[in-house]
Amino acid sequence: MGFGSMNVEVGFALQDEPTDDQLGCVRRDAERLTDSPSSVAVRHVQADDRHQLITTFAMPRSAQYKVVSDIAFQFTKMGFGCHHEYLDVWISFPKSHS
Repeated sequence: MGFGSMNVEVGFALQDEPTDDQLGCVRRDAERLTDSPSSVAVRHVQADDRHQLITTFAMPRSAQYKVVSDIAFQFTKMGFGCHHEYLDVWISFPKSHS
């Protein structure tokens, strides 16, 4: 069992530019998983043929394989993915820059 927090990034590829509702939904999903709401950030990135809706947040440090299914469930079955169409989804654990 580790201490501290780890960074998580969840992204969705969308056909169209995300709406305010979609941005809010992704933020709420991240806030349900973090113990540090101030760590939640949401951004929109314009890609060549699609849009990306990306959230980053901190979670208590744990083995990634133990939490990835919880993260996927929250975003794709209970939250954003349950209410909005998307082309692709990814979950990553970026290294801290500190």
